Amino acid sequence: MAVGVIGLSLEETYSLTLSEFNEIYAEWNELETVRYRVRWEQTRFLGHCILAPYTGNKRITPQDLIRFDWDPEQEVCSKIDIERIKERYGD
Repeated sequence: MAVGVIGLSLEETYSLTLSEFNEIYAEWNELETVRYRVRWEQTRFLGHCILAPYTGNKRITPQDLIRFDWDPEQEVCSKIDIERIKERYGD
């Protein structure tokens, strides 16, 4: 893992303690996670740019096309909730 994937030399790998390697691995893993997310965000944005001219007056966001597990959750009101609010507070 250290030599083949992370790119450390054998000398560097053998000179590391286990805790030092764990820190290097954690940072490498974080960097790879960011790179992975960036690629998917770019793909979603391109899809949005391609489809936007064909949506008419309806505005769409990239998140409308696909939601990722790292996107913040959005609270969605059901039709029942909206009707209940209209009855209570009026239009």
